Amino acid sequence: PVHPATMPLLPSILAPGIAILSQIHLTTLWAGYGSIHRLSLRLPSSPHSSPPSSIILKVITPPQHSSADIPDEGHLRKLISYAAESWFYNNLSQRLNRVYAEVGGRGPKVAEAYQDLVRSGNPAMAAMGGMILALEDLKIKFPYNVGYVDSLSHAQAVIRWLARFHAGFMHCGEDEVPGLPPPMLAKSDDSGAYTGVWRQGSYWYLATRRSEYEDMVSSGEWGWLEPWVEYVDKKLWPESPSGDDVEPASHLGRTILHGDTKAANILFTKPITGNNHSYSVSRAGGSESDVEAALYDFQYVGHGLGAVDLVYFLATSVGLYRTEMVYWQRYYYDEVVAAVEELGLEGGVRGWTWDVFRRQFNWAVVDWCRFGAGWGGWGNW
Repeated sequence: PVHPATMPLLPSILAPGIAILSQIHLTTLWAGYGSIHRLSLRLPSSPHSSPPSSIILKVITPPQHSSADIPDEGHLRKLISYAAESWFYNNLSQRLNRVYAEVGGRGPKVAEAYQDLVRSGNPAMAAMGGMILALEDLKIKFPYNVGYVDSLSHAQAVIRWLARFHAGFMHCGEDEVPGLPPPMLAKSDDSGAYTGVWRQGSYWYLATRRSEYEDMVSSGEWGWLEPWVEYVDKKLWPESPSGDDVEPASHLGRTILHGDTKAANILFTKPITGNNHSYSVSRAGGSESDVEAALYDFQYVGHGLGAVDLVYFLATSVGLYRTEMVYWQRYYYDEVVAAVEELGLEGGVRGWTWDVFRRQFNWAVVDWCRFGAGWGGWGNW
């Protein structure tokens, strides 16, 4: 249910002088942690003849716990995920736009943050331990959510977005972007805030999914997979990505991940029609660039290997046969390399070769299968 205080709070959440012309409740956040609204606003500086501004307001109002309660891992994961998302929008999204603008290019579309529209120091929100994100309404330019991405041009658009996003943060380590450890180890600063993105992007890595792993083992159905679980986890998430004892392929090409690249978090400029409904690679004579994608929901943004985002997207949201796997790997890899060259990153991809990426992709497939086996299965694999 929507927090009972959320709807009356909306006017007081916004900065003085902003008039709410209309509001639509879009959805309730998972487990009742808040709500998302589309607001039509009249800004103080806007003449009445100009069209109203549309924004998305994400209001996080966590369930209240008494001081005697010991927060469980799931609760902390949600709290930190919203903090990581807010930190991303207010810090890294601007950096992404800037690095592409400096070379005259266009980066992957990410919603702009409009935190200047939010009233600072709202006592009612502070009392609930809440936070607010005011974001660009992507639906204006990207009006279509297609559900299952069974179109070649739409799948290509998503992979181009991922490639340019990953290239924009290629070789970005925790010395540049702070990394938050798993929920039970993360600590807030003196203000109660969490600074940075997840040290391990995505939400299904083994350190936070031990209970699902135990379910997989106890089922007795995944004996072939068990010997590879810890091995692959250490390859994807080494404790020290640049350490001497780590396989080179584990730290080459590390970047910032979106972390939740399912179809529900993707919007497009065009719908899927009868003309583009096939995803068969036999139709792939090149990129159909008239379709563009934009991704949102950055709760699990964090450090990692780009193959993790790619595997999750292909596994959950694209219909594909095994024979098409190499096509999508090649398409992604070539797009990343091209974007890195466009950005003029020092040292280029720095040893992140095609063969290295293929190994990383295979690790990510095994890791996804481990999560699916314990969680109950989802998608193609």
